[in-house]
Amino acid sequence: MTLSHPKRELKINSIAFYPDGQMLASCADDGTICLWNAASGQMIQVLTGHKNSVTGIAFNSNGQLLASGSLDDTIRLWDIDTGQEQYRLTGHKVSSIAFSLDGRFLASGSSSGYAKYTVSIWDMATHQQRQLTGNNNTVNSIAFSPDSQMLASGGGQLRGDNNENILCLWNVTNGKICRVLNGHTKCINSVAFSPDGQILASASSDKTIRLWDVATGQQLKVLSGHRGDVTSLAFTSNGQHLASGSADNTISLWDIANSQQYHVLDCQNYVTSAYHLSVLQVSSKLRRFE
Repeated sequence: MTLSHPKRELKINSIAFYPDGQMLASCADDGTICLWNAASGQMIQVLTGHKNSVTGIAFNSNGQLLASGSLDDTIRLWDIDTGQEQYRLTGHKVSSIAFSLDGRFLASGSSSGYAKYTVSIWDMATHQQRQLTGNNNTVNSIAFSPDSQMLASGGGQLRGDNNENILCLWNVTNGKICRVLNGHTKCINSVAFSPDGQILASASSDKTIRLWDVATGQQLKVLSGHRGDVTSLAFTSNGQHLASGSADNTISLWDIANSQQYHVLDCQNYVTSAYHLSVLQVSSKLRRFE
């Protein structure tokens, strides 16, 4: 099944499933957010209000709120039942957003490189912004650990002849970097925690996926096979498999235990690149692709 945005020429920047998997949200460069019935593929509603490209969306764990981040320097919180904007957060140009599983926090990464603050944590009870210091690179992706105690951020950019890339783990309580993970040779495009929180996966423009031990910061494995930038990642709910999307127009499925790429989905006829393919986050049923 293919869901078609009303403006077919637009790039879809991010997608997210409702917690029960029955609804899908997508966001695009025209500033709109579309809500879809995941079973029928029918569009339910279009949320409007952003003045620039919407770059990231995320449902909170109980499904009552949808957060959308935009290049218009705002994050908007939407009431899913009414489709109305409930609250607006302002602070920086947003490249990615993520809710903590306990629902207490929303994190945002900024696309404004060279800025002093590129990662922020927002308290959902007070809507207060806490700006984290220690990284001045563009942040392409952020993710909370399942216990909501840690935040991973990945990004980087080309400055002159140098590829600056940074992959950080942050302590959510004190807002400090607890470790920097070194290994990628180009910018990091996506980060994802395994469901048990023990492994962090990172995807990079160096065409690799790296798996890291969260407790020690040690690199566990390097997964190679994509022919283009790796742009998105998602673990299955049991943590045994990983899906990766790439600018080479493929989605790869990986067995974590043996580091094997066991299936490649060719998206050549459907998408220009598998970018922000977060639809796979709900796919504990990867066998449907086999």
